[in-house]
Amino acid sequence: MQELKVYTATIDDYVSGRSSSYRPQAIYDQRNLVQYHLMSIGTITGTGLGAISEVCRLATIIYSIGVTFPLSGVRAPFGTLAKALQSDLDTNKLLDTWPVLEHGDILFLWILMMGGIAAGNGPGRDWFIESLAEVMYVSDSVQWSCVKEKLRMILWLDIACEMAGKEVWGEAHVLLQSRAQRTKSLPFPSPTSDQKLKAPCGHCRSKKIKCDKDDPCQNCVKSGLSCGSAGASAAFQARVHVFSMRQKPCDMCRRRRVRCDKGKPCQRCKDGGFRCVYREYLQS
Repeated sequence: MQELKVYTATIDDYVSGRSSSYRPQAIYDQRNLVQYHLMSIGTITGTGLGAISEVCRLATIIYSIGVTFPLSGVRAPFGTLAKALQSDLDTNKLLDTWPVLEHGDILFLWILMMGGIAAGNGPGRDWFIESLAEVMYVSDSVQWSCVKEKLRMILWLDIACEMAGKEVWGEAHVLLQSRAQRTKSLPFPSPTSDQKLKAPCGHCRSKKIKCDKDDPCQNCVKSGLSCGSAGASAAFQARVHVFSMRQKPCDMCRRRRVRCDKGKPCQRCKDGGFRCVYREYLQS
């Protein structure tokens, strides 16, 4: 992939006129060598990093035959590659694991974008659009400028990818907007009482810290303490036992910094039509 990234930069410099030192024949030779090395990589088997490496290989081939070593629309196996990419992502449940990977949002934005472009108007396009929309939402990368900035970190050439990429992004963006409107129209039941305490809870009062007066308040939630009004019951603040530790919010609610009811799936993900993933299960 690094060789292809260097070659992409060479093309960009040559086309934009930023460098006149490149000779066409040298560029052709570089292109052929890079493509040969890429196509010499066989199918990568296994789970975990092996599965991630395989979807990266497929997405890179899609990029290469569409941008750096372009094949005609009739001969290029875009549909076959998109189908294989979707199958590997789905079979290995990689869309459930990307949030715990370092820079996973950047990598999977690019992989899903390549799949969405390659799928064309085929049956798999909707799947890629929906998956891309989810990654965009969770990673807070909704605007096209933000998405494109991350795509450029992997492999991207504006003059070749802009039109098709923006079309895929546009469909994902429309999907997010429709889900947002639908979610706004649905009442979200809070997992705890919406009533405010009339006075700070006993814990916050004893610590002399600001209390939001929710029931429970956020200070008690973070500290694992029972929470209540400043009455007699608040005087006995029991620590949560280590074997009954509070379950963490799902990854989407955690990243969006919103309250999660910790359901499986949680109500926010269910209303929004998103996949609900819990980090503790990803690491087990």
